[in-house]
Amino acid sequence: MIKSLRINNIALIDEVMIDFDNGFNVFTGETGAGKSIIIDAITLLLGGKFDKNIIKEGCDKAKVEAVFDIDYTCEDSKIVQALEDLGVEYDNTLTLSRTIEISGKSQYRLNGDVVAMNVFKRVSNELIDVFGQHDNLKLLDSRNHIHFLDEYIGEEVEVIKSDLKGEIAVLSDINTKLRDLCDNPEKRAREIEFLQYEIGDIESKAFVEGEEEELLARKMVLANSEKIYNVTKGVIDDMESPVNILDVLKSASNALGTIAGLDKDIDDSRDRINSLRWELDDILNVISNYVSNINYSETEYEKIMDRLDVINDYKRKYGNSISSILQYLQEAKARVEDLTDCEERLDVLRSEKKECLDRIYDKSYMIHSLRVAKAKDMSSSIVEELGGLGMNNAQFAVQIDFPNKEDDYESRIALNGLDVVEFLFSANLGQSMKPLDNIISGGELSRFALSFKTVVNHNEPDKTLIFDEIDTGIGGNTGSVVGKKLTRISKCCQVLCITHLAQIASFADNHYKIVKTEDNDRTYTSLIHLDDIGRQEEIGRMIGSIINIGYANLHSIELIKESYNYKLSLA
Repeated sequence: MIKSLRINNIALIDEVMIDFDNGFNVFTGETGAGKSIIIDAITLLLGGKFDKNIIKEGCDKAKVEAVFDIDYTCEDSKIVQALEDLGVEYDNTLTLSRTIEISGKSQYRLNGDVVAMNVFKRVSNELIDVFGQHDNLKLLDSRNHIHFLDEYIGEEVEVIKSDLKGEIAVLSDINTKLRDLCDNPEKRAREIEFLQYEIGDIESKAFVEGEEEELLARKMVLANSEKIYNVTKGVIDDMESPVNILDVLKSASNALGTIAGLDKDIDDSRDRINSLRWELDDILNVISNYVSNINYSETEYEKIMDRLDVINDYKRKYGNSISSILQYLQEAKARVEDLTDCEERLDVLRSEKKECLDRIYDKSYMIHSLRVAKAKDMSSSIVEELGGLGMNNAQFAVQIDFPNKEDDYESRIALNGLDVVEFLFSANLGQSMKPLDNIISGGELSRFALSFKTVVNHNEPDKTLIFDEIDTGIGGNTGSVVGKKLTRISKCCQVLCITHLAQIASFADNHYKIVKTEDNDRTYTSLIHLDDIGRQEEIGRMIGSIINIGYANLHSIELIKESYNYKLSLA
């Protein structure tokens, strides 16, 4: 649940800090006071796009920050799962903030650390769910119905859809290969001819792994041959000078040999001198042989340089190393083989495609069967909820169209499967069900949306549910019924609701009034947490009895008393 919300420089708000509690939180105020600003601010926390005009005039940036209490003991907590998947450290609270700039840039922070937008959205969307007038319109678009149904089903359908996604990727790869092979013969012949030229070109140079490294090493020796000769010849001359170090060591060994066996330390010293003699003698032989073989060849040097030029030229054309060139050669040969054996390869690909399409159909049918079963449960639950909102004759069903296996269904393949889903509805007795957008009125849509949200968001205690003017098109006793419905929802989820109806506001556990004031030729929006007297006055204002204000206040007291008794009955 949202523990607190801080808004800076949004629209008419300089700064406002709202402390929330569990239960049912209601926002009211005069039309134009700025109630929508709260929703706009929370939408920013969901990673939504923004118009730079939302930033308070005269400011170059704005910020929204929310602190959430999280129940980490819940084994099925989606937010905990999301945090663990993302590798985000968490404690009993979680802080999300977003700073927006007039340039259009945004900065997202999670517990004070800057994070990517997709990480931020993954977390915030597990914490907050906004349902308002715009979302009502989304219910009317049949393209969204399949997503709403899957949202109701949950993880069970997502697992199968994940498998389906892998099969669709395989199908896409097969189709790409088929398109390549099925292009016109002239294009295929040109590609074969070009590849064969490249293959012959590379093979004619007979590149060998490690060749370049050996050539560079030999080039280094030849380029420095004179220096190498002078240094090594000098070493030999020094070692064979009149004071020959080998003769000195030999003499020392012979001298110590005359007293061998008299003392172990003397014997060890003589052994070490002999080791030095033999090591130095070996070194001298190696250097002498090296010097005798030093033979600088201008011709060899030029051949090495020419070969390195060839290697560099082919690296530019085919890869950044001889290994890459040889790999390209093998790929080109494989491609020529595919193109040359086109019909045989096409047969193989067509067989693979048929098998892949069969797997896609089977996976899609599994999803379809699950949707059909769950759609019945969802429909009956929504009808029951609608009855509780005074629509006792309402009917609702989910129409799911699925193709026969004999049909050409490839064009229907999508990440959601092969189903076409549409919601059907009827509000009145004797009226047949029709597509939702063809038959539902504004007031009916508000009640349907509330019923739908109640059913789809069952058992999500981690989430804060936000209802933006869910009361559009309803009033009177229906408003009281909606208030009771939201109250029941608030027993398991934190609820925030913007409303114009006194009947709904009377059920609030926490009531906030949004007011607009003018000072020094500036307009400001602020927020007041109402006490009991303030609630009575605000609900009386919402009742709107201009002729008899006293009656309105008495009516507001009665509404609050009735809602209080109802909440006691739920305890």
